[in-house]
Amino acid sequence: MKYVFPSAAAALLVASSSAQVSSFCVAATNSTGSSAAIAATGSLDVASNSLTLDCTNLPDRTFGAFMVDTATGAPMTPAGSIGNLCLTGSSSLFLGASIQQASGGAVTFTPNLASLPLSSGGTAAMPGDTLHFQYWYRDVTSTGGATSNFTDGVSVEFAPSFASGIFPLFDDSSAATGSRCTACHSGSSPSGALDLSGTSASAVYSRLVNVSVMGSNCSSGGSLRVSPGDPDSSLLWQLASGSVTCGSTMTFANTSDVDRLRAWIAAGAPNN
Repeated sequence: MKYVFPSAAAALLVASSSAQVSSFCVAATNSTGSSAAIAATGSLDVASNSLTLDCTNLPDRTFGAFMVDTATGAPMTPAGSIGNLCLTGSSSLFLGASIQQASGGAVTFTPNLASLPLSSGGTAAMPGDTLHFQYWYRDVTSTGGATSNFTDGVSVEFAPSFASGIFPLFDDSSAATGSRCTACHSGSSPSGALDLSGTSASAVYSRLVNVSVMGSNCSSGGSLRVSPGDPDSSLLWQLASGSVTCGSTMTFANTSDVDRLRAWIAAGAPNN
């Protein structure tokens, strides 16, 4: 479901076929005979502010601009364009440096996630947000007339905050008392020598990330409680998803909580 990243210290590259970064919309063929495409790479931790947008298969030396929105919409063809706009139509252009000229049929742009012209009225991407991007560029028709076109779209789901999105799951009041992680992982002798209780998110984080598994009953699971960027080898994810059991089953309130946990680990388990 998610791509595996090599390490927390790595650049945490993401690919357009992962669950956290996905393509949407169909791009119209342009004057090159191909459809222009947009992809997103970089860190899914908004605090790193290092997301990069890359467009390819553009008509060379043409100008264009990146667009962002908090929602997608049904494909529409704006007047004077031959391409499909698949944002809501209330989205805004990035300003200034987002105006690009294609070189070799490609453009690259790193937006400032702390200052975005979002249609919702917000200005900053937040942990757990999903944003949608397209690129609008100049093109010509088959008869040489001036027009415009669009790439396909790319949706980016940023990593949830550990403090507000992951830490509260361990003592979720919506779960049955016996299903709370802290029912077993608290006190003087917590299960697996892992204490998930307390009011300090940073303390719990330090007990999870890059910490070796304790207890022989978990020898069939991962070697680390949380391996940043690699949920499949993280024992916490294995227990939450039911792919391995060590003593009692670890159960969250609903599947969206489990998905949120995986998204956080896949994005490098940021301490945010």
